Amino acid sequence: MTNKSRIIQFWGLCDLLLIAWWISRTLIQGNIPIFYEIKTALKTSSSFGNHWPLIATMMGLTLYFSIIYSGKLLIQQNPRAAIVTYIQTPFRFIAATPSLFFATWPISYFISDYKQILIAGIIIVSMSEVAKLASIIPWHMNIKKNLITK
Repeated sequence: MTNKSRIIQFWGLCDLLLIAWWISRTLIQGNIPIFYEIKTALKTSSSFGNHWPLIATMMGLTLYFSIIYSGKLLIQQNPRAAIVTYIQTPFRFIAATPSLFFATWPISYFISDYKQILIAGIIIVSMSEVAKLASIIPWHMNIKKNLITK
């Protein structure tokens, strides 16, 4: 197995670890994943009188399901993983869900100003996604090139 293959699998592992962390955190808080998010969104929607919280929650859950799919495909080094990753990237920015999700944890220990936390979060999400794309794009292009030359 080459280093490039390991890097691709690393991104898949990070995706699956993100999902495991989300499920664990929700369970530790005494809630049931997915059910809790939908229940909270319904409460918020009814208190505000509009459906945007529910729509945002459904989009977030869709992103999480796609992260499970991309994680599986990346670990298997399936070329479709690249397409899923390309589609996911803008939504990861919108939802502030970096591929290196654990990189955001230390921010609040070093920075207390919310504006600075937001800026640091944006920088971490950006760096994380650029690093992921910088490894996925050449891998995907190499696979396409090999398919054409065969």
